[in-house]
Amino acid sequence: MIEKMKSLLSNGKIREALIVGQNFFARRSGEPEVFKEYFSVLESVMETEGTSQGKMRYFQQLSSVLATFSESVNIDDTMISFVISQENKLQKLYDEIQQLRKQEEREFAKRKILENDTILQKLPETMNRLRKAADKPSFDLLLKQIQQYDAAIDKVYLTDRQKGVYDSVTHQCSKIVDEKLRRFQRAADAEYNEQALMAYEKVYQYFKTGKVSDDHKSVISGLFGFDAGRLFNETLTYYNHVYAYVLSKLDDDGKFKLTKAAIRSEMRG
Repeated sequence: MIEKMKSLLSNGKIREALIVGQNFFARRSGEPEVFKEYFSVLESVMETEGTSQGKMRYFQQLSSVLATFSESVNIDDTMISFVISQENKLQKLYDEIQQLRKQEEREFAKRKILENDTILQKLPETMNRLRKAADKPSFDLLLKQIQQYDAAIDKVYLTDRQKGVYDSVTHQCSKIVDEKLRRFQRAADAEYNEQALMAYEKVYQYFKTGKVSDDHKSVISGLFGFDAGRLFNETLTYYNHVYAYVLSKLDDDGKFKLTKAAIRSEMRG
């Protein structure tokens, strides 16, 4: 059985070798030679693992095997000394695994710091483009890119230097976003008010030239198709002028219908 285990191991069939060894040891767990062979195989497999996590998995098996052996073997002074020596070996292996884990953590942190630096170096240029964005679609695309950069930064591994840069960039970005959004909103509101103004002017011209239909649909859509909450005071002043002019040109029935349409538009708003 021992030869079979070794043969499988030499042929790279690690999983199969460990299954054979585990089976053999389970049936003869109190025999020192069986323990030594199986323990040796587990130890050699553990050495091939490149990560602390992989090594720890086999270390736990080694600890379990030693505990089972120490409970099953016929104990005497020689065997007590042997078990203690194996415990000392396990302690040394554990210390080596912990050193490897700390090394991995240092290397991981170093890699994260370098990755954070790479991203932080991209932010100023992208923010400059964000500041210069001429329209909302371009602005939204650049803002999304900055948000993706931000999500890719691992804040846990920011150094003090990087945190200072990150905080500064975040503050600047917030100011840019606030200013640009207000500017885009002002532009959108101005365009909206121009549309409303043209619609009111069209209604005014309808009445001035006597081209209004009896159902007043064009008047209603022109006067009440805009959200008063987005209109500038100047636009509202002109609206009131046109509205008063229209009322002055309508008969009583027309005034009633127009007022009813105005009330309904307020309810919808």
